[in-house]
Amino acid sequence: MLAVFLFWDDLEYAKLIARQSYLIKGRTIAFTIEYTANVERELYVQVNKGNFWVGKSAKVVAAGIHQKTQITIVSNERIDPGEGYKMKLILHDVGADWENKIDKNVYKVSLHKLEY
Repeated sequence: MLAVFLFWDDLEYAKLIARQSYLIKGRTIAFTIEYTANVERELYVQVNKGNFWVGKSAKVVAAGIHQKTQITIVSNERIDPGEGYKMKLILHDVGADWENKIDKNVYKVSLHKLEY
């Protein structure tokens, strides 16, 4: 008989490091992501508010357990501060499309301007 043991740290995932709000600097928003990946993977982030498309970004990350990385989205248009934004976070194989996901999470986020 073959026994397979699956430990929590072996599970691949990606999650947003939660904050009360996220800062807008010009047309950019930065998110901190925690992930576990058994091999090199790609993180994909997309932000929108209703029909308003803010932007997207993708980043290839190395294999590792409970790793942290930052992903920055640059919007083509001005981003208004406020609530009601949705952020999609997807972990998938490098080069695969978003439909071939290993993990997917959707978060409600608030955006606020960075004051100088």
